[in-house]
Amino acid sequence: MEYEWYEDSDSDGNTEDQKTSPVKQEAKEVGSRPSTITLSSDDQMEAREVLSSGGEEAESDGYDAEDDPFDSALIYEKEAPFHEFLKEDVKIAAKTWHKMEEDLCIPSVQIENPISGHEGFCAVVLTLNVSILPDRIRTLWELGDAMTVAVIVDGIHKREYRAFSRRPVVLARIDSNKPSKFCVGECLSNVVKPVIEAAYTMKENQSPAEVGSFFSMLYEQLLERLRTLTEWCMVCGVKLYAGGLLPSICGGELCQYQYVELGLLDGLSTPRVSASVLSLLLMAFNAAVTSPRWGDILTPAPSARDKERLVLEAKKLYKKLDRKWVFVETGGLDVHSMLGCAMPCPKDILQTAAHYREFKKTSPSIAEFVEWLTISNQSYLEEVPVKLNVVYLQTAKQFLFVADTPAKQAEFETLVSQNGGRTRYLFHGSKMENWHSIIRSGLKNMSGTKYQLVGAAYGPGIYLSPELATSHHYCTRFDERHISQCCVSKKCCMSAVTAGGTLALLAVVEVVDTPQAYRHNQAQIVVVTDEKWCSIRMLVAYSGALGVNLDQITPEARKQIQDVAHMFKTADVVERVKHA
Repeated sequence: MEYEWYEDSDSDGNTEDQKTSPVKQEAKEVGSRPSTITLSSDDQMEAREVLSSGGEEAESDGYDAEDDPFDSALIYEKEAPFHEFLKEDVKIAAKTWHKMEEDLCIPSVQIENPISGHEGFCAVVLTLNVSILPDRIRTLWELGDAMTVAVIVDGIHKREYRAFSRRPVVLARIDSNKPSKFCVGECLSNVVKPVIEAAYTMKENQSPAEVGSFFSMLYEQLLERLRTLTEWCMVCGVKLYAGGLLPSICGGELCQYQYVELGLLDGLSTPRVSASVLSLLLMAFNAAVTSPRWGDILTPAPSARDKERLVLEAKKLYKKLDRKWVFVETGGLDVHSMLGCAMPCPKDILQTAAHYREFKKTSPSIAEFVEWLTISNQSYLEEVPVKLNVVYLQTAKQFLFVADTPAKQAEFETLVSQNGGRTRYLFHGSKMENWHSIIRSGLKNMSGTKYQLVGAAYGPGIYLSPELATSHHYCTRFDERHISQCCVSKKCCMSAVTAGGTLALLAVVEVVDTPQAYRHNQAQIVVVTDEKWCSIRMLVAYSGALGVNLDQITPEARKQIQDVAHMFKTADVVERVKHA
């Protein structure tokens, strides 16, 4: 038989019964929250004692424990018995989604005391197992060592259930901690909130056995959202232009404002990027925002909560650089288009937390833009340490890059496995204004769309080449106008590459080596039919076209690229440097 109970403890975390039985010990191991434990027949009496108060058996509200052990295990208040359909709904949901309980001994759906503490109310908690996510994903999603994430529907009326006029509220928590605001929690809550708003209340309660379990339906939607988490705005829940690896926000002004107001940036002493990565993001943004096509290609785009203050701060930057301020307000992103060359050097503002706080104090609107630039980027970017550079690529500016969603990564790895593990590496070059979008969404087949700028001589698809010189031909080059003048004067960050005054950015792409993947496959040009067959592994920057051919790559160099490409799967970059 299965029972649920609350393990009582004093303020020091010690259980009241110092002589811990196997039953209580197992409950202790899965936490002080309600836990489902399978009991032997010898332990059933003790379980009843845990469920009872003052030696009396727990209130069952008319349910026979022998007939329905699930309901007999719940703790019901005598003064406010639960509506039978509420209990039935939770019971159906927990039994439908039983994998959670099998894996972690925690029910997927259960009733708990209300967070608000109001008498006559309760909360229904829907718990998801995040321990099955890869370590790298839990780290990037800031879940740490968490085993579970729960969405709490709080403020459910015990007696009236869904016939109660006031709708419950939705909260989220990690493990058994108090409810809090965190990226994954906001994303999951956005699934539940509109459903509660639109479909929770009823004129008259109906049996879940007849109309279906409401909480089972919610749990199914939460599982689906967890699988595609990064494809939706964490604030409003709208489908993003393109999914990525990290939780992000859409381009809506309200979402950008609310993201800051939600407090998700509280405690963020500095943007979680290196100076070189921030320099790269600023450079790509500046190329996009100054392009005549900015309205089409700047996806996502920022907004300014206080445009006048942003203009004032930008003026100060120009004055500090002794540059003439010539500003014509035309609407759109005119102020942002003037920031690129005047921005402080990323190395200066990210030097320490204190340096960034000072920057944020003196230029709050520009700091808000910097934070948007980093949080709206769904890809994982990290500069490859010099010790781990792929020498064959003949450039010191190499970036580890992952933009695929976990689902797309899994699909790509499946395709590789189905084709004998055969892959090849190819270059991809593009115009400089396109990189803001590519960095955020990966490679897309833009043939036949308004985003296509060059012909498709070999048919629609993603154009790649094993030869650096060929891909380089498709690039337009960044110059000093797109890079912070502070960086240019110091010859640091991305300006360090521009020995000849200009810089081209290219991607190193891994492609499943099978005829199915190619529309065209000749010596210099390779056309991939669908983005599912390829995945960007690195970004590399060059000041000129060099004679690098990836079809002639040595086994040693290929292994180096694989090591860098899989670095984020195996260990943190810093850890790899320590052991290099």
